[in-house]
Amino acid sequence: MSQPNGVPTFEQPEAPVDRMVIEGLLAALNAGDRSDSGKVVLDLLQSAPARAPQFETAPWSAGDLTGDWVVTPDTRDDAVAIYLHGRRFQHDEPAEVTAAPLSQALGMPVLLLHYRLSPANRYPAALEDVLSAIRSVRKLRPASWIVLVGHSAGGTLALSALTEMSKTGEPMPAAAAIVSAIADFTFTAATHQSNADSGLCPSVPLGV
Repeated sequence: MSQPNGVPTFEQPEAPVDRMVIEGLLAALNAGDRSDSGKVVLDLLQSAPARAPQFETAPWSAGDLTGDWVVTPDTRDDAVAIYLHGRRFQHDEPAEVTAAPLSQALGMPVLLLHYRLSPANRYPAALEDVLSAIRSVRKLRPASWIVLVGHSAGGTLALSALTEMSKTGEPMPAAAAIVSAIADFTFTAATHQSNADSGLCPSVPLGV
């Protein structure tokens, strides 16, 4: 996936707030603080190169939509998962980051959807792509054999898609897993403040 100028978008630019949170946790570790949050960051940094399992990809398309089927060894192909990546609605994500581990964990092929990215494509372009992808996959598998997974911005798209599908009475996926979705763009819900100490910063720009 590329931006209009052809520059690949697989690498997410580091936001200053990201660096601030990571540096704070690493400083606490260096000072001897072995809190749970610090240990999680340290474990992720140390294990990142080895987390991705072996996998293969195959291109998928439906009209103007594109994606990749991501398959790890010993997966079944009766049920499938559709994975909506995060990265602030602005950047694509390589298969080895989440789609491949997800395929291994679920034991099924995972469709990594390349939905249209912001700011070149404004809302509801990405949501339209998600809905179209779900409808296209339903031509290959019944809804009862489809799992929808979304992380961060992808979690927001998954929730939005499920909401739209419920309005129209469309067949719903058998299951949905939503991780760290942005569910309140007004930033007024109580959890927005109660989660502030966890590193979820209220001032992070979303680029929507």
